[in-house]
Amino acid sequence: MHHIAIDVRSMTGKKTGKEWYTFSLLEHLVKIDTKNIYYLYSKYDFDISPFPKNCKKKIGRAHV
Repeated sequence: MHHIAIDVRSMTGKKTGKEWYTFSLLEHLVKIDTKNIYYLYSKYDFDISPFPKNCKKKIGRAHV
């Protein structure tokens, strides 16, 4: 199992083409990859309900 951090700031505001593409890509990736845990980072609060339990919401700055 791996822990994968993804910056989702672009998905937290109004969604247009690029934002919807990123959202859809991530939504499908985390559904087919249930072995890994995904940490979704944003400076702003966001709705994590569309994502499965292998996704964890992290508000604030990502520390790499």
